[in-house]
Amino acid sequence: PAKVEPVKPAPVPPKPDAGSLYSKPSSKTGGNGTKGTSTTPGGNNNGDGAKGEVGDKGDPKGKIDAPLYSGKPGSGGNGTGGTGGGSAGSSLEMSGWKIARKLEIVDNSDDTGMVRFEVKVDDQGQLLSIKVLQNTLSQSLVNKIKKALENANFVPTGSGALPAVSTGRFTYRITPRN
Repeated sequence: PAKVEPVKPAPVPPKPDAGSLYSKPSSKTGGNGTKGTSTTPGGNNNGDGAKGEVGDKGDPKGKIDAPLYSGKPGSGGNGTGGTGGGSAGSSLEMSGWKIARKLEIVDNSDDTGMVRFEVKVDDQGQLLSIKVLQNTLSQSLVNKIKKALENANFVPTGSGALPAVSTGRFTYRITPRN
């Protein structure tokens, strides 16, 4: 005769840890003003508006079609340089280095915008490479700026040891004259 095994009951699944589950808040607050019964806004309220308004409003002097989200709107970089169609500014972001003199760039166009280069120099300040990272200017103007940058003198800002290769960014902005 065949031996009959008794039927085993199905195992009961373990109960999850109550602390690992989302639960409905017990108070009348909503995390972002969309849940619960609170009528006050929550979430990312960084100000710039009337009390109770949520979110950043931006810079009132900003331009909706500006190519970048950085810098001062309409004011260019931290330096000066160039002559011609608009006012120009340049900045070098490279730890331990600066450019000895402002770049001499003759521009008779009405071009406005910016170009940003990646720049690499050795520990003696010799330019190793230059590459366009971002550009809103005409190619002829970019070539003039690149040529001036290739002839620039990079000098250390301090007396400490410098790495064999330093990498940074050079930005040149041209804004319309008012």
